Amino acid sequence: MQQWKIKVTSVGYKTVWKDCAGENAGVIKMMADSKMLGEVVVKSSMPKTILKNGGMTTSPDEKDLQQMTYLDNISI
Repeated sequence: MQQWKIKVTSVGYKTVWKDCAGENAGVIKMMADSKMLGEVVVKSSMPKTILKNGGMTTSPDEKDLQQMTYLDNISI
């Protein structure tokens, strides 16, 4: 009878190695991995300046506007 070893992996579970013989691997029990994440937060932001239609477009936020000392060169 042929002997072989299988590796079983799944996200959120510990990896299991099992020695097998023949065609049937039998029952494989997997244990939850204690390192599994409970929550994931994904954040993103848009760049303030982007290239658009051959020019640059800037989108200042409120903080940027408060830090400006003069508005002589800004057209809205």
